Amino acid sequence: MSSSVIELPRSSPPVSPVVGEVVQSSEQVTQRIAVGRHTLWREPSDVVRAVVVGDVSAEEMQQILEMYQSAAADHGYVLVMADASLLGTVSASARKVITQRTGLPMRGTVLFGATFQARVVARLVVAVFGLFSGGYPLAFFPTEEEARRWIDERRAELR
Repeated sequence: MSSSVIELPRSSPPVSPVVGEVVQSSEQVTQRIAVGRHTLWREPSDVVRAVVVGDVSAEEMQQILEMYQSAAADHGYVLVMADASLLGTVSASARKVITQRTGLPMRGTVLFGATFQARVVARLVVAVFGLFSGGYPLAFFPTEEEARRWIDERRAELR
C-alpha cells in the first residue's frame, strides 16, 4: 500500500477513515496522510495524530515512522496521540521495522478509546521501541479530551 500526502488548509480538521466522519480537533492541521486504512496528520506542534484502523503491516509501520521522524526533525522529539478504538494487531514484520529504526526521539504516546486488546498491542509496540530508544511514557484514556490534557502535561514536563 502506498501513502499519499494531502495538503490541507491550516484551519481544516482532518477527516477520519470512516467515510463522512470528521475528527474534531482544536489544533490546526498542517498535513494529513493515508497509510493503508490508517490516517495520520501533524499538528503544527510536536504532535502526530493518528486514527488506526485494523492491523498494521510492515510497510505501513515504515510510513508511520517516517512521519514521526519528520515531526522529530522539526521539533527535536515527537509526541503521538492516537484513536485506537479500531486498532487490530501489529504484525511481527512491523515490529521488526521498529527495531531497525533506532534513535527516533519518541517522548510519549497516548491512546484513547483503546480496547483491552489494543492496550496489549500498544504495550508490546512501546516495549519494542523502548529496547532501542530508552523508553518513553505510554498512557491510555477513554476520551480524546483526556488524551489532549495528557499531551499538554507531557509537553510541559519536557520543557
